Amino acid sequence: MRKISIVLACIILLWALAPVFTSIVRAQVPVAVWGYVYMPDGSPAAGASVSISGGGASKSTSTGSDGKYGPVTLTVSSVPVTITVKASKGSYSGSASKTGEGTMRIDVHLSAPPPPTPTPSPTPTPPPEKKSTSLRITTSKTEYMNETAKISGSISPKMSVEITLVLVKPDGSTSQVKLNTDSEGKFSYEFTPDVLGKYKAYAQFKETSEYKGSTSNTVEFYVKMRPIIDLYALASGLRQVKVRGSVRPAPETNAIIILYISLDGGSSWLHLYNTTTDNEGHFMVDVNMSISGELMFKAVFTGTETLTCAESTRPLAFRLTSEEEEQLRKQLEDKINELRKLEKENEQLRANITQLMNDITDLSDRLNEALSNLREFEETISYYKMIAIMGASASLILGLAVGILWGRKLRGREKTQEKPTI
Repeated sequence: MRKISIVLACIILLWALAPVFTSIVRAQVPVAVWGYVYMPDGSPAAGASVSISGGGASKSTSTGSDGKYGPVTLTVSSVPVTITVKASKGSYSGSASKTGEGTMRIDVHLSAPPPPTPTPSPTPTPPPEKKSTSLRITTSKTEYMNETAKISGSISPKMSVEITLVLVKPDGSTSQVKLNTDSEGKFSYEFTPDVLGKYKAYAQFKETSEYKGSTSNTVEFYVKMRPIIDLYALASGLRQVKVRGSVRPAPETNAIIILYISLDGGSSWLHLYNTTTDNEGHFMVDVNMSISGELMFKAVFTGTETLTCAESTRPLAFRLTSEEEEQLRKQLEDKINELRKLEKENEQLRANITQLMNDITDLSDRLNEALSNLREFEETISYYKMIAIMGASASLILGLAVGILWGRKLRGREKTQEKPTI
């Protein structure tokens, strides 16, 4: 009997604690909530009190100088869950709800408190109820590049009134432009952005005696410039290619570069590799190829808040040689070196032949000069021979004449000596 009582007591205790255990087990899903709080005029509500609740959980926080709160994490039992955000600043308050999971952005627009109820008079005259208004704006594009940005909008009901357009630049500064709607309630504004980055814009209509004030939706767009991508390739080994490039102007570090390759001359492209840039916009990829031949590469830059998406201006053609081609190239280089060596030897031989021909020409000139001298010597010898012959003949004749005369003289003397003495 005592055991039965103990068992019953345990059952009753577990039944009483079951909701607690169920709540502990189920409440395990985190939901991060963040957003902006705006004043009625669209400006950031700095220092506003914010409470976030949903799924049985709630937390409180406050906004910063830019009107942003969070992210605040709630732990709920299941998702999707409906989250309600309430905010207040001074006499202004507002709330917004959204159903979702994970990370949720919920913006709250504050509104002025309702006017106090007038003290009833014996013959009260009810004030005329103001008509509600609504504003909506759009942009012609979400990205602009060296062109005029255009913001268009309309007010409902259709009427000709003054609208204030608020522009928030990437650096956080704001400017206001007064615009007049046409009879259809439409308006537009064009301007040339002078700063790269993310812009925001919204429109406001001030309350009048007949119509309530209103604030439009906030649109976001980007002003960017197109970068230039330079791409280079260099064979770093057999079937190895080093692909290098740069993005100008340099984006922030770790901007994504997608590298593609084509094996059919650019008709089709295959995704090859993803890489990132360094702080100077450079990137480099080492690619090991299982094939060789004519290859083409191109790089695609995915873009940032200030730079548009872009790809290399023209595909990079590159030829990767195979082992057989490399061997043939080596053999060809060896043959070319041998040919150059033979050409040098041939040039030296031509120089030697030229020198030899010059020597032969010089010897020929000297021989001709010697022959000319020899002919002159022979002529001189002939002249002297002739003189010698003529001299010898003259001497002989003279000798003969002298002999004859001398003989005659001797004979005359002999005859004179033979005469008798008387």
